Amino acid sequence: MNDPLQLEQQADRNRLLLLIEKRTAVQKARDLENDASVLFKYDQQLADMNADIAKLYDAGGTLHAATVWAPLLDAHGVRDDLRLSGTVNCNREKHYVAGLLADFKKQMASRYNLFYCIVACPYQRPVSIAKRLVYELEEKKLPVARVADATRPDEVATLTLEFGFDPEHSWQLLWEALRQRLGSPEQPAADLADLAGQRADFRFIAVVCCLGAQHWNAESIEHLRYLASQFQGMDEANRKYLFLLAVEFPHIHDHNCDQYAQELAQLNKLCAEADRDGLRAACFSLLPPVAPDSIENWSSDVLQREKKPAFNKIVEQLKKQQTTPGDRFDMELVETLQEAAWAYRNRPRPDLPF
Repeated sequence: MNDPLQLEQQADRNRLLLLIEKRTAVQKARDLENDASVLFKYDQQLADMNADIAKLYDAGGTLHAATVWAPLLDAHGVRDDLRLSGTVNCNREKHYVAGLLADFKKQMASRYNLFYCIVACPYQRPVSIAKRLVYELEEKKLPVARVADATRPDEVATLTLEFGFDPEHSWQLLWEALRQRLGSPEQPAADLADLAGQRADFRFIAVVCCLGAQHWNAESIEHLRYLASQFQGMDEANRKYLFLLAVEFPHIHDHNCDQYAQELAQLNKLCAEADRDGLRAACFSLLPPVAPDSIENWSSDVLQREKKPAFNKIVEQLKKQQTTPGDRFDMELVETLQEAAWAYRNRPRPDLPF
């Protein structure tokens, strides 16, 4: 893109997207505020952002124009009540609904800390299955403290799990991140129990982490074992932690599965051994690519009109983008559609005041 006009339009679109994301975060904070003076400041801030958004919209900025999904979304529309869980909920009927979610529901009454390991190919987005659980808890009005994305405050941030020189050092690296991102800046938490006390108004403290194959080595399982042990032995009142670890091994769902047999066995054994002393630990693995019927279910739920033709267009477009043969699609590709639908749902609307 070398055309100056195109570059300027793209910059306008980027500014527009950031403004709308910021406005959403401010509106959410306003909805939770009771102090009249603070509400007044929020209202002023929202009015200023509405004016800035309107200017960019009048200048021709559109959120979704640059994506391949723009014509489909313009033609078929998106439900106004689409929620963030709709950006990560295509597929996983077995691994999410009958696996992770089912186990979570069983454990809710136990008041245990929860340690869930999700092992999959990065192209199948194991992080998304973790985020989906957090989003659905929020949508069902369960109070959840979690790390927010710095550029998209409504979205859950994924922490990259870093290994130190030994297991204790690895835990300290993670703990420092948790203390800074979730605790009180005025009074740094001493430990997990102290942090839970600072978040007493929340039922859950959700942490989503990711560990890639490039960071895996022979000592990794010992570091993870020590990490899991930090959530054991806590008083029931402080058991608020929902720790979701996505472990990514390339193509583990298909021809490389045997290559990672040892790692899979280690992770399953780790969770089996850690499942005690006030901690529920479980491992869910080998997320498959997305089947067309999952995409059809998603499109019939999210799109507004002519849903069957829309589904046919989606599959046609995904086939153009998919680099491997077969009638299933990488979740990474499918999520470009889901993210485009979310941006479309949050686009500037001429019939609304922003």
